[in-house]
Amino acid sequence: MFASDRDGRWDVYAVHPNGTGLIRVTARREEMAPLLASSPRAEKLAIVNSAGTTVVDANGKRTTRPGGDMYATPDVSEKGEVTLASGERTSVSPDGMHEAFLDAHHRLWIRAINGRAHKVAPAALTSQLVWSADGSLLAFTTLRARHAQLAVVRPDGSGFRVLRRSLEDGDVYPNSWAPDAKRLLAVRGNHTGVGPALLDQVWSIGVDSRSALALTHAYPDGGENIRPVFFHGKLTAVAAPPAVQRTTRAGARTVLRTRYLVGEVRLSGARVAVLPLPHNAQTPRPTFPFLMWTPKSGRTESWPIPACAWPEGLLSDGQTAAFDCNNSCCETIDEVLLMFRVGEPVPFEEARGQGAYSEGGTLLAGYGLDGGSIVFGRVREERQRVLWSSVWRLGRQGPMQFEELKGRVAGYSNRRVAVLDGRRISVLDESGRQLYQVALRRTKTFGPPQDLHYSNPADEPQVLLGQDVGAVLQRRRLRAWNARTGRLLGSWSVPGTSKLDALQGERAVVIVGKTVRILDIANSKWKILRFPAFGIDPGGKLTMGFYAEAAIRADLDGHTLVVSYNLSPRNVEPGRVVLMRLP
Repeated sequence: MFASDRDGRWDVYAVHPNGTGLIRVTARREEMAPLLASSPRAEKLAIVNSAGTTVVDANGKRTTRPGGDMYATPDVSEKGEVTLASGERTSVSPDGMHEAFLDAHHRLWIRAINGRAHKVAPAALTSQLVWSADGSLLAFTTLRARHAQLAVVRPDGSGFRVLRRSLEDGDVYPNSWAPDAKRLLAVRGNHTGVGPALLDQVWSIGVDSRSALALTHAYPDGGENIRPVFFHGKLTAVAAPPAVQRTTRAGARTVLRTRYLVGEVRLSGARVAVLPLPHNAQTPRPTFPFLMWTPKSGRTESWPIPACAWPEGLLSDGQTAAFDCNNSCCETIDEVLLMFRVGEPVPFEEARGQGAYSEGGTLLAGYGLDGGSIVFGRVREERQRVLWSSVWRLGRQGPMQFEELKGRVAGYSNRRVAVLDGRRISVLDESGRQLYQVALRRTKTFGPPQDLHYSNPADEPQVLLGQDVGAVLQRRRLRAWNARTGRLLGSWSVPGTSKLDALQGERAVVIVGKTVRILDIANSKWKILRFPAFGIDPGGKLTMGFYAEAAIRADLDGHTLVVSYNLSPRNVEPGRVVLMRLP
């Protein structure tokens, strides 16, 4: 038994001990992962979710009652009685003879009740101390350099044994024991084979450390799988809820409807790339999948996103897509540049940025995508001082590297790289030679040019570089230039809340409130389209704990426009992606 978000929301699933026979046990599609517990003989199962607490006996009978704390640890007896524990500082063995605890230096100690304590090893969390049903072994996570290790030990401190090691910078931790104490269910970050892109998965591991089996797999459609427990009893499979997404036709428009909130979209040829709407990194919600939609056939291809609170900065050329999987929060920086290719089951992790706003770290400094190749900047900072910086290109156009980056990568198109610093946009060729510069208005900034922060958000330039035209929106002014020569093509006044979303040929797409405004740069003519987007604040940015830079997003390819927006979250299918032809 385990909790999984494989369809974009959390539910309970079950497999046989050899990993076969997957069934769905609940179909509530929760925003938070349900809690699971089994009795010592594994003949009672407790499920705690938003509906309350459900106890399942060995015959498959379910008893549900109100109540249940989603932030506490459940425990279920052989009589089906459920108790909840929260914030415990010690872990007492089932026979009541020993207790395990961590000291102030995160060292694990075990002592007999009223007896002498034995120091064991460094350990991660008290909540990850798991006793076997007979009290003969304690499983825990011990930390070693850049790896976590799953280990077991006897109550007297003897028999210490490492069962499994995590991937570098990953995690592994115990969750529950088999009744006979011969196997342990644990959770470990799975490696995709081409980049970390970790999603937690369920493992069954023998205490002899010789046999370990992954019971779940993240890709192509397994999602994240956590909180496993053993259960010996009858289970009835439940039907899956309606599809997470479906395609409908409405006159000349083709519409993708989703059961979750959608965010950025990118259109290239016959395919539309769709990101889910970001949410705050501190909000306990699952991250919905990244989609590649083919409107003509209605087919969608989806990939689980490795715990991205803020998937943003989507780019796509139809075959390849990239975005920033951002989990930065408070004072920490944690982001990964992910690349997806159509037909390949797993994402590539191209680059990672980690650090702290005050201390610095190795950070991403922008990126761009064109022709199956991605260009990105990296910078090493220490207390707002740049130690080194560089620009890299990976993909079908071959490798490329500049040894110095004097700003942030703002775009890449037709083998030209746009670099933004505080006062100018520099456009470079593949060798790093400057082709031309576009001057910007003076603004108040702080920080190094590779990681600038703007005192006034309206001062921050929004830059796009296309095959033929480049554009920047800053301080209620949209300017466009010839992408080959840098010659100014025009300047237009726009509302203060405008978002420059796309650039195609000699047309720019600007989002203002709940409207899409398309500018014909050559003729200085605007076309305005309105959409019934939902927002709970006047600016239309916030939706039930989620965040978006604009109430709607759009992209343009030739005479085809794609627009994404959301209806009320109370709607069964709130997400909308609309494809339409323009005159």
